[in-house]
Amino acid sequence: MAIQSKTYAVGTKASVRRLDNLTGSWIDVSVSNTFPETCNVTLLDVETVPTNANIVFVVGVVTRSCIDANIELGIYVSYDAGVTWTKPSGNYTSLSLIASVNIWQEVTVVDINNIFICGSDGIVLKSIDGGATFNVTTQILTPNSLKGEDLTSIHFITPTIGVVGSINDNVYKTINGGLTWTHLNGALPISGTPSNSITGIHISSDQQTIVALGIFYIYVSVDAGLTFTQKWVWVKSGIHLTWTDDLNLWATGAEDNRLRSMDGGLTWSIVTNLNPGSPAIFAEHFYLVNQGFFASSVNVYQTFDGSFTGVLSDISPSNITYAIWTNYKEICFALEATDCDPDSPVQTLYVTNDLSDYIGQVIKICPEDIPALPGGTGTGLPIFPDPLDQGNQEFTLTNCCDPLDVITIQNNFGSYQQQVVSIPALGNKCWYVEKELQEGGSYIGFINVSGGTLYSDCTNCNTDFPCVNFPVLDQCRCFVISQSLECEEAFTLLNISTLFPDCEECLGIAVDCYTLTDCSNPNNFFVTNDPIILNYVDQIVTLQGCPDICYIVTLGGVCSGVNLLPSPILESFATCVECNPAPLPTPVQLRSRMVKPGYDTPGCSTQYTEKISCNFAEQVFDEMAINRYGVTICCDHDIAKWEIKKDLLDLKSILDPNFIIPGPVICTCYSIQAIVNTVTFRYINCEGCATTITVAENTTEYVCSQSVIEPICAPSNSQFLIVNSETSCTTNDDCAPNCFCYAIEPAKEGVFFSYYNCNNSYIEQTTFVSINICAIENTVTIIEGIGTITNVGDCSAPECTN
Repeated sequence: MAIQSKTYAVGTKASVRRLDNLTGSWIDVSVSNTFPETCNVTLLDVETVPTNANIVFVVGVVTRSCIDANIELGIYVSYDAGVTWTKPSGNYTSLSLIASVNIWQEVTVVDINNIFICGSDGIVLKSIDGGATFNVTTQILTPNSLKGEDLTSIHFITPTIGVVGSINDNVYKTINGGLTWTHLNGALPISGTPSNSITGIHISSDQQTIVALGIFYIYVSVDAGLTFTQKWVWVKSGIHLTWTDDLNLWATGAEDNRLRSMDGGLTWSIVTNLNPGSPAIFAEHFYLVNQGFFASSVNVYQTFDGSFTGVLSDISPSNITYAIWTNYKEICFALEATDCDPDSPVQTLYVTNDLSDYIGQVIKICPEDIPALPGGTGTGLPIFPDPLDQGNQEFTLTNCCDPLDVITIQNNFGSYQQQVVSIPALGNKCWYVEKELQEGGSYIGFINVSGGTLYSDCTNCNTDFPCVNFPVLDQCRCFVISQSLECEEAFTLLNISTLFPDCEECLGIAVDCYTLTDCSNPNNFFVTNDPIILNYVDQIVTLQGCPDICYIVTLGGVCSGVNLLPSPILESFATCVECNPAPLPTPVQLRSRMVKPGYDTPGCSTQYTEKISCNFAEQVFDEMAINRYGVTICCDHDIAKWEIKKDLLDLKSILDPNFIIPGPVICTCYSIQAIVNTVTFRYINCEGCATTITVAENTTEYVCSQSVIEPICAPSNSQFLIVNSETSCTTNDDCAPNCFCYAIEPAKEGVFFSYYNCNNSYIEQTTFVSINICAIENTVTIIEGIGTITNVGDCSAPECTN
């Protein structure tokens, strides 16, 4: 399944940083890049439009002088993923009320049109035009007072229904988009403590459950706000509330304290205990259950186990992170049979396999490529869990509806092996339980099994929780591949290897393909459908462009497009040994022979001409030595063979000067960057030779190729980037970028700059003194500060070692 996502982290100094597709380096897209005079704006929250990750809203707190001068008001919108920012208009910018508003605490985005923001003095702003304008809704006053109540949290589930929490432990609800507000049940039960201050709030989609996170307590209402019950007491203050759905919520607090609820806030468990002296967790957000990001001071961590552990993802330069948001989309692929096979019983398939590299191509799907559901005879539905089962161990759970969807959990499942369970915390799915752990899949860890049910088999369970109805094919069928956001009915194909460039080829308009495999390296091969190769099946051939490589010709291989031979066939042999015999011992020579031919025979390479001519000359010399001096030659002597080859070589030039002159070869420069794992690639060089290159992790190589670059058996988790520069070339040396030594001279305040080093890695660096760096030509850029950049020559100078 392909992923499209953007993650944003905001904090002090109007900083905004963006991570694309959950991997790689974070990009600085700060508001201060658009509005340099941001008056030390501190951004407190960020959220995107659900259907468009490029439309992002950030809000925060602004200093008094900025507000009074109407310079910055603390609300910004970007429609291009943070590249540029705008300041919304609306009556919030001009009302006299604005003089007392200095904090916009949170933003909640309902859809592409409706956005709400809460702040000081009881102000809730509303936009109905996608953030172009924001206007003030009815002011919320402190109970029994004419003073506006400072609002600290907000959540809307529709354009009209939402809740806010206040600094004074109050919760308010609206059902008309903020026209009126209802104070729910007066103040929450704070047991005589100081003001609890609601710092996070969530209302369920059915409006019945409201979770209010406070600095002292967590309260939950299950009756639409009529009553609230205290569910958690913080040892240190609670700070932030986040969720993926109505059941799965997380709460963070001071000193790295993190909690999790999997039942809508009714119960909470400790994810990490207090770590005295550790920073508070101000920011946390999950894009899937167990997968998300959280921030500790300037460090941002990515988690795959519900924040039990985190992997360092980013270090924001001296800016504390106060909010994180990930817009995450799983992209499926539609397989359409209409154009290729209108008689197919299945017209459209939706699959989760990542087919992004094959859009527009045709795939052949056979009955065995579609998963089959496990069956059985149901014997009842006993209630889960089994009270006799003791101890927590690791178990593998396989989704009954998708055998490739596998997770590992840690629970007391000992008596449920080879049976099926359905657990609310894992969604409305059926899971087959095994003790034997399987490789791959996701590690979930301990889960709450409340409300779970035990079944004897998948068939019984799927009666209650139907899965995708896998299509039934009567025979192999052809489908055109396209991208789709429809994933609800998607499943995972077991095989995606049979691909074709068009329907005709897939439907069996027969095209024989031939595989040419290097005798010395089985990984070095290519496939051709050139009919000239038909007469060489099961033989060994050399090609004019690369006479030193012996290729085994076999019938078969996956054809993709028209693949003619890259260069003409030079010779054929019966075996690899005959084509490439072991070299004879080099005779001792008193003086090394120097050959500078400077010639070429039409249709033959210089190397081949030299090989034939030199071997023929040596045989003639040996024959003369034998006849004149009676010398015995210890090496094999076959002057007849080389005389014939020499005559044939001469005849090519004499009788047919235009013999096999190849047409023009168009070669292009490619850059190959291995991001994760070392990967080997193959391509056809400008001489027509199938060539391989291995690119180490975190390095970039440059090649000159007349074919598309293809990975060879890359590990499943590999990531790499292949870029066609569309620059003509003849050798790899033409493609490497120029690197020069640059002198950076900062002003006394220092300078923040970026560049690409000679390994094509992006670097950001700050310096307060003069330094020299080695960088790709014209990639050094000053991001912030004042300084000069001077090209001082090549990178061989000792002071330019980086």
